[in-house]
Amino acid sequence: MGQSDLGGNFTVDRGQRPQMISADLVSQQLLMKDLGGFIGAERGSQPSRTPPLGDKVLPAEPFSLEKLNAANADVHFRGEKILTENMLLNKMSAHLTVNDGVLKLTPLDFGIAGGNLVTRIEMDGRHRPIAIQVDTTAKGLHLDQLFLTFRLADAHTGTMGGRARLAGHGNSVAQMLASANGEAALIMAGGSVGELVLRLSNLDLANSLLVMLGGDRQVPIRCMVGNFKALDGVFSVQNLVLDTPKVSITGSGNVDFTDESLNLRLAPESRASVWHSCAAPS
Repeated sequence: MGQSDLGGNFTVDRGQRPQMISADLVSQQLLMKDLGGFIGAERGSQPSRTPPLGDKVLPAEPFSLEKLNAANADVHFRGEKILTENMLLNKMSAHLTVNDGVLKLTPLDFGIAGGNLVTRIEMDGRHRPIAIQVDTTAKGLHLDQLFLTFRLADAHTGTMGGRARLAGHGNSVAQMLASANGEAALIMAGGSVGELVLRLSNLDLANSLLVMLGGDRQVPIRCMVGNFKALDGVFSVQNLVLDTPKVSITGSGNVDFTDESLNLRLAPESRASVWHSCAAPS
C-alpha cells in the first residue's frame, strides 16, 4: 500500500456478538498516511472538527464510544520502521485487546528520538465518560530529536527519561488530563542551557546585559530532575531541580491541566543542598 508493507494473519469472526477481530501483523516499513483508509481515518490531513477552545492546546476531539463497542479484538503487531508526519518510530511491538468495551495496550513499546518508550494503557468504555489508566516509561530520549521544530540541534541537549502513572476519566485527551490522579517524574542528564537564562533566574541584571551584548553561551547541565504529584488534573511540584556549575535552581508550584496553565516559581539555591536532591530520585 503506497510505500508501506503489511503482512500476517487477519481474521474477522462475525458469528460472535460483538464480532471478533484477531490479527498477527508484521511490517518492515509503515507510513501512517498509507494506512489511513485501512484504519478508517476519514479526515486524512484535514484539521480537527473539535479544535481546542480559545488559548488551549490539548486535543479536545472526542473518542468514539460506538467504535470501541463495535467489536472485540486481539491484535499483535511488530514493526521495524513506522513513519508519522513528524517523527520516526522503530522497533515497535504492540498487543491490543478489546473486550466488551475495555481497550488495553499491554504494552505499546517502540524506539523514538534515540531512546525507548514503553506504555501500558487501559480505557474502559463501559463508563461514561471513559475511565483510563496509563503507565509509561521513557528512557534515553534525545530532546533535539524529539522536538525537531525547536531547532535544538545547535546545542547539546543531553538525554531525558521519565515515568508516569496516571488514572483519569474523560472522552478526550484534554478531559483525561484535567481529571488525572497519580504521579510523574522526569530526569535529564547532560546537555546545556543558555547562560542568559541562568543570569536572569538569579536576577543578575548587570551581567545579563553583558551576556546579551556579548552573545549567549551554553552552560553544561549536571542534571535536571522533576517529580510531580497529580490530583484532579493539578500536577504539583514535589521536587524540581536544575544543577549547573554556575548556579543551581529549584522550583515550586504546579502545572494545572484543568485550565492549561503554568504556575511555577524558580529560585537559585546553594549547590551543596541541591546536588543531593538532584541525585536522590530514582
